[in-house]
Amino acid sequence: SVNPTFVEGDPNAPITIVEFSDFECPFCSRAYSDAVQQIRAAYVESGQVKIVYQDFPLSFHAQAQHSAEAARCASAQGNDFGIALHDRIFEMSSISRDAIKAAAAEIGLNIDQFNTCYDGGEQTAAVNASFALGQQAGVSGTPTFYVGLSGGTGQQIVGAQPFSTFDTAIKGLLS
Repeated sequence: SVNPTFVEGDPNAPITIVEFSDFECPFCSRAYSDAVQQIRAAYVESGQVKIVYQDFPLSFHAQAQHSAEAARCASAQGNDFGIALHDRIFEMSSISRDAIKAAAAEIGLNIDQFNTCYDGGEQTAAVNASFALGQQAGVSGTPTFYVGLSGGTGQQIVGAQPFSTFDTAIKGLLS
């Protein structure tokens, strides 16, 4: 199995949303600021849903691969650090290695450890494995979500869909 960048929420939540995403993708950014925030508030905080984040950096996005590696380097110091850096990267007006390093310091990472990981490409293979997993699952664009009962495959939801699309899928599984 391919390790995710992070898992957000109760590991025993009955529903899992697997998200394949690209930090430089404008649709992923829109999904992050809209539907994902609402899913967090409505379902993750209550323990009903966990989000499993996987990387799907598209080759034509120059900042996507190294950003994904950065988030994984943060997660190597703790799942919550991975979530925090993920959020900070999506909130950047312009992604760069310098901006990511500044954010890594601001969220309290051991910066020497982070820089060694990030500059050394320690997570390159993990990001590539995540991308390959997405391809095998049928991901062709980002973001792609799979909403299902934990342990199952799930319904594919592609693109920056409104929260209502996820809400309907989740309520259907909970009933």
